[in-house]
Amino acid sequence: MLRPVLYLLQASALLAMLSGCIEDYTPEVKSSKTQFLVVDGFINTQGPTTIKLSRSANLAQTGGPVVERLAQVSIEDAAGNRTPLKETVPGTYVSADQQLVPGRNYRLTIKTGAGRQYVSAFTAAKVTPPIDAITWKASDAGVQLYVNTHDPAGATGYYRWIYDETWFFLSAYNSELEYVDGEIRPRKDNIYECWGTENPEIIQVGTTTGLTQDAVTDFPLTRVPRNSIKLRFRYSLRARQYALSQEEYKYWETLKKNTETLGTPFDPLPSQVQGNVHCLQDATEPVLGFVGATSLVEKRLFVNNNELPADWTFLDSNYLGCQYLADTTLLTKDEIFGYFSFIKRTPIAYVRGKTSFSGSTTDCVDCRVHGTNVKPSFW
Repeated sequence: MLRPVLYLLQASALLAMLSGCIEDYTPEVKSSKTQFLVVDGFINTQGPTTIKLSRSANLAQTGGPVVERLAQVSIEDAAGNRTPLKETVPGTYVSADQQLVPGRNYRLTIKTGAGRQYVSAFTAAKVTPPIDAITWKASDAGVQLYVNTHDPAGATGYYRWIYDETWFFLSAYNSELEYVDGEIRPRKDNIYECWGTENPEIIQVGTTTGLTQDAVTDFPLTRVPRNSIKLRFRYSLRARQYALSQEEYKYWETLKKNTETLGTPFDPLPSQVQGNVHCLQDATEPVLGFVGATSLVEKRLFVNNNELPADWTFLDSNYLGCQYLADTTLLTKDEIFGYFSFIKRTPIAYVRGKTSFSGSTTDCVDCRVHGTNVKPSFW
């Protein structure tokens, strides 16, 4: 029994020696002055097309991406007919509502403000089949959501999905008073009830090419943990579905592997992601993005709290540190009314800088800090 103990002591000593030699290492990364064009969007065959243009960023760059302004962007068919896109906000280009011919080839053309020209490869316009259903199932882990679809013509084969989530929530405390123009009065705005929204940037693709039917059954979109505040009252998920070409499917599948699966020594090494956009002046110039031509379909699902197991509890991490500040007399009037919102108490009084009501910090009583108090149109 002594030998294992001796080995353990030797291993502990070795680890202690090694830990004393660990130093922070920051690898030297060469900075490139070149910011490559990033093309984000697709040619919508049944509706307006939205394309976002920006520039890639260096690792040392701070702030958001640099948008590509003042470009000339068009949708072109194989006969040379063009439909222009208008820059609605800096870097975002939108076309009029259009109905493109399925099977006909289309591409995107771009001419930057500096005169640089780019085109995507011609691709046949596809029509996305409708989503049959979004379903969900509750388990000990939470609520798992699935998407179901099929193409009776068997012409799709490749799919991509994105989704967004919306949920109703309350702030930690209900503030019924506000300080305006030197006086306390009943609050007019509702800052207790809000809605939160998330748009996860998760790549979800699937194929039915190895199946006897072009049908997707219970494809797992996402799972909401059982203690998530999203499920406390009412939760909604909107799924959006796209039909892809085989080339576009391979692009998104490679991008998914590069961004989501790499993390252990046994994961596959990153692969070079090849888009379908290139520069006319220099075919070797890297351009990021893949522009397909397809339609978009969507479907929404609601999950109500009374449909979930009765013993589930929910945790709102936004309000873990919230507490009443019952004694505000130690603060000056400017501090009180500048940094605190107030919760109605009995009695309510404010006399010469002294208070007999309690309060809490704005992030605990104003739900707009974590969402919006504007009720969504679909709610």
